[in-house]
Amino acid sequence: ANTPALRSFTRQGLGRRKELLGLWEAAEVDLKAAVEVSPGDPQALAALASHYLTQGRAAEALPLTEVAMRYEGQLETVDRVDVHRVRIGVLAALGMRKELETALVDLPVTQETWWSPYLKGVGQYILGDLDAAEAAFSDAGSLTGPAEVPDQMPGLAIAATRLRQQKWVEAAAAFRGLVDSAPLSRSQALGGLALVHAMVGDIPTALDGLDDALSVDPRDPWLHYMRGR
Repeated sequence: ANTPALRSFTRQGLGRRKELLGLWEAAEVDLKAAVEVSPGDPQALAALASHYLTQGRAAEALPLTEVAMRYEGQLETVDRVDVHRVRIGVLAALGMRKELETALVDLPVTQETWWSPYLKGVGQYILGDLDAAEAAFSDAGSLTGPAEVPDQMPGLAIAATRLRQQKWVEAAAAFRGLVDSAPLSRSQALGGLALVHAMVGDIPTALDGLDDALSVDPRDPWLHYMRGR
């Protein structure tokens, strides 16, 4: 049956595919239509909010996440986590620390997806609870698969947390391990390792590391920024 929920799901799918192609304006048309067709659909609301967040329009995303939270209880746990992911991203982008603390409490706890402990870690990292963040990222890493780029995010987050804690040896070891074990995230790991060298004053090694990272991903703007500093 051509129900509002099915029409909304179809428009969400179209919008997400257009986002992957970089067709942002066309994607927004579809994602807005998905919400209009089914205004109480938390996934449609979260998809449009995520689109706004990606475009640097977190203030526009915020009310959508607030409405989505009224309805997210109707979803399966993994899908609920995805709605919370968008909410946490929006609150972090807007610097809403008190609301972020509440969001971490509300976050569904599950072993079904690594996103649950990972998001907890992101929030704790932003709030400055770095030991708790590292523990949460470690929990997320234990739930990930071996090869996909997103599945390397917990490992990169652990390394970044150690860097922020000024645990130079531990941070370098974490980034170095990812250089070999996470080929799809190799440029980020090499860049992180170069940053460790820069922080301890070994600029020649840092520059060599950035050159290695740029040889893997010549278009990464952060690497170019670091290389030019």
